[in-house]
Amino acid sequence: MPQEHLGQFTYMSKFIKEVLRYFSPVPMIGRVNNDQPIVLDGIEIPANVSVWIHIYALHHNESIWKNNMVFDPERFDAGQRDDNDVYGFIPFSAGSRNCIGQSFAMNEIKINIAKVVKRFEVTVVPSKEAVIIPDVVMRAENGLYVGFKPRK
Repeated sequence: MPQEHLGQFTYMSKFIKEVLRYFSPVPMIGRVNNDQPIVLDGIEIPANVSVWIHIYALHHNESIWKNNMVFDPERFDAGQRDDNDVYGFIPFSAGSRNCIGQSFAMNEIKINIAKVVKRFEVTVVPSKEAVIIPDVVMRAENGLYVGFKPRK
């Protein structure tokens, strides 16, 4: 698949971002405040303290996300995003510790999805609901159950 075709998958980009929001691959990240105390919302965080950011909770925060428990790729339409909260969506972390490979990762995801859906019709097995387990990475307790039907 030529590189220039990846930009044409506009809905797929929204879909992937919504998957990353709804099922945050990394549920939490930790940082250490090394330099000096900082104040967040009137609360002082002393220097040399570990701070954990709960990405899964952030991505489901109802003050940031309308209908936060609904899977809706359309929320990533340019007109739908509220740019007032730039740190409300951080599947690849943010700021100076942002993942340098996020563009590569997004392209890899697009390519792999395109290859699969070109060859198969993918369906969910409704009787086997995924039970998510937060760990170092988010995972399903007993795996994910999907069906693959070859396309003609």
